[in-house]
Amino acid sequence: MTVRSNLPFESYISVDAVHFSTLKSIDKSPLHYRHACDTPREDTPALRLGRLTHSLLLSPEVPGVAVYAGRRAGKEWETFEAAHAGESIVKVEEIEHATAMREAVRRHAGASALFARGRAEVSIEWLEGDLACKARLDWLGPSGVIDLKTTRSIDVRAFTREIAARHYHAQLAFYRAAADAAQREDCPWYQGHAPCWIVAVESSPPHDVAVYRLPEEALEVGARKIAGWLDRVRECRASGVWPGVAPEAIDLTLPDWAATDGLDDVDTNELEGVTT
Repeated sequence: MTVRSNLPFESYISVDAVHFSTLKSIDKSPLHYRHACDTPREDTPALRLGRLTHSLLLSPEVPGVAVYAGRRAGKEWETFEAAHAGESIVKVEEIEHATAMREAVRRHAGASALFARGRAEVSIEWLEGDLACKARLDWLGPSGVIDLKTTRSIDVRAFTREIAARHYHAQLAFYRAAADAAQREDCPWYQGHAPCWIVAVESSPPHDVAVYRLPEEALEVGARKIAGWLDRVRECRASGVWPGVAPEAIDLTLPDWAATDGLDDVDTNELEGVTT
């Protein structure tokens, strides 16, 4: 069991253990999981914005971000890049964007209350049976496990669909398992099996913010998913076989809506024996 706050992200990534960002891929197939484990994740503007917002809000005292306003070419850029090796180099507009999102979270009474006490960027390594696991919690405090999400919409219906599609309920269940393991060793101030929260901030102005508490039934569904995924990892490691989505032939059945797609409509009034 290892618990560390503000561990550099590169150091966290180097730890050889099962973690959620790749584990969720096994929901599609073990083959996709192995690919996710073996292939660096492609960076995107949305991912960079999320990382920068996390950094500014949760661990602003930790170095690692440098702002460069010029053109990313030529000797000036090469000198700056070399001087800030290992740091995330961002544009002025990116830092301004992330700063506006950070301030929106700080202004939100419910969100700021959750982040008032506890630890940021808590990296935890623990065992789930025979599997080494790791998790990096955005925030762990007396109020529970708190995860910061950037999103297009905090609308309840839209964000609930996003939770289900992105398996956020399983992610929080995984994080709570990590926190419960840590509580026994290094976090006596954390009350085990505490609530799980998502602080969601919209990526577009006015950067509206919502705090969602995940119900226990959702976390239980997520915990069952995690248990099933981990069992599948064990099975595939034992066999050395990582099958894809369809290792055998599948009988295909069209959905109901497609059964008559492209066919002429039938006038039921003309059918023999039909009365109106």
